[in-house]
Amino acid sequence: MTTRLHTGIIGLGAIWRMRHKPALLKLQDRFQVVAVCDVNEQQAKAEAASLGCDYTPDWRELLARPDLDAIHLLTPPDVRLEVIRDAANRGKAVYCEKPLALTLAEAAEVVRVVKESGIVYTSEFVRRFFPVSRHLKNLLQEKLGEPRLIVGESHGAAVGGPGHWMRDQVRSGGYTMDFGVHLIDIFRWVFGHDATAVQAFGGRYSVLDHPINDIEATAIEFGADKAAHLLITRAVPGEAFSPAWKGPVALDRPEFVIYCEKGLAIFEPMKGKLAWQDASGGGQIEEPLPGGPQFVLIGEVMNANFHRFAIEGVKPEPDVVDGYKTIEVVFYADAARREGRRLEIPGGS
Repeated sequence: MTTRLHTGIIGLGAIWRMRHKPALLKLQDRFQVVAVCDVNEQQAKAEAASLGCDYTPDWRELLARPDLDAIHLLTPPDVRLEVIRDAANRGKAVYCEKPLALTLAEAAEVVRVVKESGIVYTSEFVRRFFPVSRHLKNLLQEKLGEPRLIVGESHGAAVGGPGHWMRDQVRSGGYTMDFGVHLIDIFRWVFGHDATAVQAFGGRYSVLDHPINDIEATAIEFGADKAAHLLITRAVPGEAFSPAWKGPVALDRPEFVIYCEKGLAIFEPMKGKLAWQDASGGGQIEEPLPGGPQFVLIGEVMNANFHRFAIEGVKPEPDVVDGYKTIEVVFYADAARREGRRLEIPGGS
């Protein structure tokens, strides 16, 4: 019989509704939600009623529960450090949305408290865990050889309307911090190497009334012979995830193009697609997660992994250091953008 993990949900926004709630409902043999917490009291009470669990207005009360094994921390990033510190002090496992913090100092503190406490901690970097991601690693090893350059792009509309926390630089850290970390994690995962230097630019280039940069580009070095180019744009009219927004066809571009010693790969994990070309020809694989939208289904994979980490003692992947290393790149990219120069990242290896 599978041991159930008793978890509490802190933050009931879009990621909870679209990814984790459906996943946990399907994984009831492995999880029991014992309490939920959100600043929106009406929504939190409704969720508690639908799940048959308790509601608390204070995350501290939730963490103090003796029947709690773990938390899903799905809040905006500006409040995560304090919650993680308290969870670590109480020995609770943590599944944390990305990014784990908004400053390098806070991220370093998260690493310290997680390591000193020994709690299980994992971050929501989902692109590693699609079926085609495994195929990509095999393809690099067997056909294409060592990767040299990765181009990663994300285009679309801004998330949330005026006043939404995502459009507040202080609360979100900007679009590269909020979303670009997903792509930076793949750069590190593919190269097997930490970033060593960055150059960057960005600004408010569209006609839209954005309070933060809507276009940011970052060139990232991974040692002397590997590099990545990251482009994040949120300059399309409309609101991402709104019922009316589908995204223009023109923005249907590959998320990753990977140039290797013996060829190249086009890698689209969220679509379940992988194509490649080398001297002998090429090929493609389409292997999406079965049964529905990939954005939703990957939640089952991530939560099943979290259960294994917490119950079976399997080493978490990605772990807290992975979370720190992605933020480190964004921190130095922001500084390079402000200063208009290339910056080396200390300790990159």
